[in-house]
Amino acid sequence: MKKKIAVILLALSAIGLSGCTQQLDQVNPLEEQVTTLQKENENLAKQVESLTKQIDELMEQNTKLQEEIQVLDEDQYTLYTRDVDSWEIVELETISLSKDETIKEKLQQIANEISKTCFENLEIKVEEIKTIGNKEIATINLKDNEEELNWMSNYFQGSTGAGVTLTILEESLLQRKSNYPWIDGIELVYNGETLSSSHIELGNILYR
Repeated sequence: MKKKIAVILLALSAIGLSGCTQQLDQVNPLEEQVTTLQKENENLAKQVESLTKQIDELMEQNTKLQEEIQVLDEDQYTLYTRDVDSWEIVELETISLSKDETIKEKLQQIANEISKTCFENLEIKVEEIKTIGNKEIATINLKDNEEELNWMSNYFQGSTGAGVTLTILEESLLQRKSNYPWIDGIELVYNGETLSSSHIELGNILYR
């Protein structure tokens, strides 16, 4: 009887060991698969990082190309003023305007810029460009606003102030040094009326 029990226990032990061995045999391939997947994941992460860098570089190149294209699509215009000490005409700043804009639109852009930079946003309106003889003449209307600022009191007061104001308007709007197609002259009006000031000599039309 004891021998039978021993044989049974031995058989059960063998079965148990066999089951454990099978389980271990199953675990080892799973661990290998996990290790393989981890390595593949690391490789994919490196590839993603590399691709991200390439995309960033391409986007930077694209930005530079867009900037270069924009420069090619724009013309440069210089604004002027007068040095009150030397009384020389000097450059104030340069602005870029789209080649697609009309001459009137470009004139208005220049007028807006000098209004903002030099005249505390007093309105300078390009009313029209008309043909007089064979010349293209732009009518420039200097308009007061409803506040205390106005052209005559603030910018045409005194010979120096009036001279600087006229230089800014005349040289910036006429663009005498520019080679781009442009108007032949400007006619300055004040609130729609003929501009006159005791401090400056001003004809009806200022020619380029």
